[in-house]
Amino acid sequence: MMHRWIPTDPAIDRLDATKYTEDQLRSIVMYHITQAVRYSTQFNNGPILSLLEGQSINVAIGNDSLTLNGNVGIVVSDTFATTGVIHLIGEVLIPPTIPAVFKPPAVLVSITPATTPATGTTSLKGTTRSPSPTNKATNDAESTTKLLFGTVLGFLIYVIV
Repeated sequence: MMHRWIPTDPAIDRLDATKYTEDQLRSIVMYHITQAVRYSTQFNNGPILSLLEGQSINVAIGNDSLTLNGNVGIVVSDTFATTGVIHLIGEVLIPPTIPAVFKPPAVLVSITPATTPATGTTSLKGTTRSPSPTNKATNDAESTTKLLFGTVLGFLIYVIV
């Protein structure tokens, strides 16, 4: 039986997987799995040492919440699977030996009040700015790396569950 921390889809999308090697992505995935089954009520403040990746995750218990490594919250806890327990988390956990690289926000929005002189009414005038476009090679690399990360994570979930 195993215990898995599974990031949400938006959390995986925020990870800039193109910046990692295949070995680093494998380590990131293995950093989400422990060999011991624990429900959220069984955690104590401090490190969890039995990660398949070989390092530890730090758990902090707050008012009715658990935080991992100081900033990762649990979205859904204590989901039982045939081979263990799954906790859905709001961010991808990155081992301390690997630099964390996340994508910038996709769209920046600026909204300012604008008054129409003819009617005297105020409305919101907005401008939207997207990041600069990327070329096909960058898009292909990002798609391939994201597919690799998703495939490895999906495979581990399928095999372990």
